[in-house]
Amino acid sequence: MMEIVNIDRRNYQIGGIILLILGLIGMLLPEFATGLFHILLAAILVLGGIIFFIAGFRGGWLNYLAGIILLIIGILMFVYPSESISALTFLMATWFLLMGIVQTIFAFAVRSEYSGWWSPLIVGILSFILGILVFMGWPQNSEWVIGLFAGIELFLDGIMLLMLSAYGE
Repeated sequence: MMEIVNIDRRNYQIGGIILLILGLIGMLLPEFATGLFHILLAAILVLGGIIFFIAGFRGGWLNYLAGIILLIIGILMFVYPSESISALTFLMATWFLLMGIVQTIFAFAVRSEYSGWWSPLIVGILSFILGILVFMGWPQNSEWVIGLFAGIELFLDGIMLLMLSAYGE
């Protein structure tokens, strides 16, 4: 038996508005959004690597290993930006495909309780299509597609949250 999902209207409204704004930025400035995402992710990996490495002094060799791996990946992302953006594009396409499936399942899970159940269904189908479109142009589209399609995805997720907050019981 499926569990009923409770929707907090206020949180869904705030989240929806934030996602709409972030989505618009990604759609209007896709190369900037791709570059910004790449730099932030590489920096987070380097910082996480340093933290894990330092934690290795108290936590053992697994923390050292995790720190070294994160540091290497983060540094490689800075040294090879085109290749790492291409790899991220591949991961993003996979993410869109999986999220499309999850959102579609979610839509059917809330169908009996919320009249706006169709909005996550539509978003799920569109997310799945975005994943296919990214794969079709990969790797040539990597410089701009992360920013553009992530912006579209965020925008659609924002609409979905606003619809669920408006139609929730």
